[in-house]
Amino acid sequence: MKLEHPIYAKLSAEISQYLLQLQQVLADSRTDIWLVGGTIRDLLEEQIPKDFDFAFCGDLTPLIKRWAGLQGGHWFWLDKKRNQSRVLFTDKGLQFDFAPLRAEDIYADLKLRDFTLNAIALPFNNTPGQESALLDPLNGRQDLDDHILRSCGPSVLSDDPLRVLKGVRHHALRGWQFDVLTAQQATDAAPLLLSVAGERIRNELGQILESTRLLSSVALMDKYDILDNIFPGIAKQGLAQELGLLTARIDGLSQIPCFTALFAQPIEEGLTRRTLLFLTAIARRVHSLTSVDEIIQRLRLSTRSREILLALHGTQVSLEGFRDSDPSRIAALKLEAKGRYCLELILFALAGKDYDGQDLLLAKCVNAYQQQLCRGRIVDLLDGSEISLHTGVPPGQIIGDYQRRIKTAEIAGEIAGKGSAESWLKRQFSD
Repeated sequence: MKLEHPIYAKLSAEISQYLLQLQQVLADSRTDIWLVGGTIRDLLEEQIPKDFDFAFCGDLTPLIKRWAGLQGGHWFWLDKKRNQSRVLFTDKGLQFDFAPLRAEDIYADLKLRDFTLNAIALPFNNTPGQESALLDPLNGRQDLDDHILRSCGPSVLSDDPLRVLKGVRHHALRGWQFDVLTAQQATDAAPLLLSVAGERIRNELGQILESTRLLSSVALMDKYDILDNIFPGIAKQGLAQELGLLTARIDGLSQIPCFTALFAQPIEEGLTRRTLLFLTAIARRVHSLTSVDEIIQRLRLSTRSREILLALHGTQVSLEGFRDSDPSRIAALKLEAKGRYCLELILFALAGKDYDGQDLLLAKCVNAYQQQLCRGRIVDLLDGSEISLHTGVPPGQIIGDYQRRIKTAEIAGEIAGKGSAESWLKRQFSD
């Protein structure tokens, strides 16, 4: 048994085997099933998809669960009421989504999708030895060749307003452009983004902010009134120039290994530290703190993302005081003294301005900080029991106050090691 259509030619042997085994499990179902949407689009562009989307008639859930069990995948409901489910192969980075048709047949279903280049299907359970033909009722293959985003119908964007942002994401990742009619439909549907779940907006926005076409994507969001509906009250004059400078600085900093890793680190689903810095730069143009909090609530940011964004929004960080001659621990303590989100604050300060050679010095401090970090903080020279022993102070908040004061004295050069910290502490109580 083999995958008959030449569209499958570039798939790895492993992915091909998964698909063949799925065909085998579904062989006796007497139910039509199609590979659809972005999967076909990627295969036509000779890209290897990680997500495989299937549409079908009837109910294939028992067979899908059986296949997942045989292959070691994790099956779960996406929407039980709509009979939509997913199988994940986490270690392989593969995702298989299954959903019933939303219309009376596959052709009508395709016409309900977002853009024509995503409205192409290929019969999956075809007869062995016979190559099935692609189903392309809206001429999406031509639009794909022309890099055109054309809506599947006059109401598809307003039916699901997130599709407007998905279109911008397609531009950001692939460079595709809206046709004139679809652009007008996008503008008309943009105010309806207020009805879309924040998590969905955040995930699309995260990919846009991460892309190499950030500036042209932001220009599109401005043109189609998307910015105003996600960031109410935003001051757009000079935004493109600011984001351009920020992009250039972050790209420059990303040439330094420790910064590369920091920018790429996920903060929550849909947001890396890099994208959160861009999101902060945009949010800082919303001058009302109430409006900023509304944006945070609107995007359903996690507690951590919220705290980082607010810290960056309201804090101006000085990069003075760092010295190349600082010992590793002192460099780490100076960084820690900037606050709980010192890494983000330093990165944002560096990205916002060229500090004439400070990049490598701060990279050295960041490396020192990460090496010294233990359970979220730099280890104290004296633990709580040792401070209690020397001072008679009972455990409690005051112990933490003394530990902070000892670190401050270390930075000032008044303390150099544990014995020195004990002597310093005794002097505080003898004075």
